[in-house]
Amino acid sequence: NQAGFDSVLAAVDGSGGGTITFNCGTATIVFTNRKAIAHAVVIDGGGSITLDGGGTSALFQIYASANVTLRRLTLQHGVFNGGHMLENFGSLRLREVTVRNNISGAAPLLNQNSLVVEASTFADNTNNGAGSSGHGGAILNDGGPATIRFSTFSNNTATTGGGAIYSTSTLNVSNSTFSGNRATASSSGGGAIYVDSSDAGSLVHVTIADNSGGTFGGGFYSANGALFVSRSIIANNAN
Repeated sequence: NQAGFDSVLAAVDGSGGGTITFNCGTATIVFTNRKAIAHAVVIDGGGSITLDGGGTSALFQIYASANVTLRRLTLQHGVFNGGHMLENFGSLRLREVTVRNNISGAAPLLNQNSLVVEASTFADNTNNGAGSSGHGGAILNDGGPATIRFSTFSNNTATTGGGAIYSTSTLNVSNSTFSGNRATASSSGGGAIYVDSSDAGSLVHVTIADNSGGTFGGGFYSANGALFVSRSIIANNAN
């Protein structure tokens, strides 16, 4: 339950860090408040734990001092005052994590430092924010670098750009698939990915198919800098 998880997280983080595992079988833990992490913490759900914001609570805020790994977890239904389900200001790694069904007025995951996403899935998330808040249906990378590999982004929606990912800093994506993502406003673009950065980025061995942008960049759009695309499939995207 949440009280038990809160107690363990406080003890582990308060002692300078460590690894949290679960011995409760398949379980869903519903959060009623956001958890802050300040040190080196690994949370390993073993493929059987779901962390749920209940449509009213965010899940985690990662401090600049922290080095956090979330592994084999499902993160869902998170929201914070219409904002981000997961905020990273330190170092964050997601491995074998499913992020799904988060509906809010901002991207589910905000990265403002260092992010690595591996073998993970972002599906059916919706960012219905206006203006710059509507950037990124799954991830807003606003201070990177962000590295995405062996991951899937499907059926995510952003209002004003980047149906799956909106990036203002270095973004490198490899061996990943983007399908059914949408940027919905009439003046929006980057159905799957919108890059607005002077930093060089890359898409390597990436499939971007069946995504849609509002008026431009049905698959992806790069507004500034150099985006290197290699050995990738870009198909059936629409405006």
